[in-house]
Amino acid sequence: MTDGPLIFLDVDGPLIPFRPRPGAADTPQQEWLHRLDPDDGRRLLALGATLVWATTWMDTANELVAPRIGLPPLPVVPFPDDDHLPGNGLHWKTIPLIRWADGRPFVWLDDELTDTDRGWVADHHPGPALLHRVDPFTGLTDDDLTRVEQWLRTARPRRTPPMPPPSVRLTPEQLARRTVGPRTGDVPVKPITISAYDPGWPTRFAREQARIRDALGTRVLALDHVGSTAVPGLPAKNRIDIDLIVADPTDEDTYVPDLTAAGYELRTREPHWYEHRCLWTPGHDVNLHVFGPDCDEHLRHLIFRDWLRTHPADRDLYAAHKFEAAARHPNSASAYVHAKGAVVREILQRAGLR
Repeated sequence: MTDGPLIFLDVDGPLIPFRPRPGAADTPQQEWLHRLDPDDGRRLLALGATLVWATTWMDTANELVAPRIGLPPLPVVPFPDDDHLPGNGLHWKTIPLIRWADGRPFVWLDDELTDTDRGWVADHHPGPALLHRVDPFTGLTDDDLTRVEQWLRTARPRRTPPMPPPSVRLTPEQLARRTVGPRTGDVPVKPITISAYDPGWPTRFAREQARIRDALGTRVLALDHVGSTAVPGLPAKNRIDIDLIVADPTDEDTYVPDLTAAGYELRTREPHWYEHRCLWTPGHDVNLHVFGPDCDEHLRHLIFRDWLRTHPADRDLYAAHKFEAAARHPNSASAYVHAKGAVVREILQRAGLR
């Protein structure tokens, strides 16, 4: 057994809601399996934790539920038939789940959780735990999964990716190959300038975040504000950088048309660089970077951002290099990026990359 986080899954309520899903016809009680959402399995697997059945369905969940929502057979928490009810308002599953977790971080998705269970777990479980109540009349929603995803990020150590290769100035041929649509390969829409930190940048990110989630729904596996505008106090170009994680960046038909309809335009395609895609807003005030799950470059973006947020000396060092690079290369995006490459690697090394 590994030490990664667990997700304990109930079936009735979270996966089979007590009411028909919006737009679906009602079914007799014996046909409630039709209320399962075939997409729930993919969304749960994308959370990257070990899924475990914690339900009275027991092994039947692997026979009847898992295949219908695209899950492999999962471990099952055994609930003894003769287990005594704990009393004092504690859910009868709570103690067996704590024993099964054996100190590992876990999420428990159930429709019957109360603060009594949360308090008991806090007092008796040595690791972090999220006891998340799912509305049994709606079943799992995007909001539920977003809450779990956010919690998991804080509950488990982030994998440390390798150091990026030294920065190399791109040739005109390389720039042309990565360019999509009516844009120049290297000349920015406007000369590169560095502005003082704007407290409104996080609000702009939140607005874009809502637009992207509205366009893609559950296809969004992660969405993060990255780059300099995500670091309070750091001067930056007046452009919001966002990392979007999807199941497969190469399958552009699954996300590009809907993002185009939402106002983004595909402008960069880099198969050699983690299958990176980048979409712009028409005025290029947003860079929407698309990567796949567990991507080294996405992890580096998060580590670099979080390090600068908590290390003012490195934040100011990076700012000085940004001002210098913009002054020397206002009309070449690739030269501007290349000029910052050495200091980025220096800071990433201090942040623990090797």
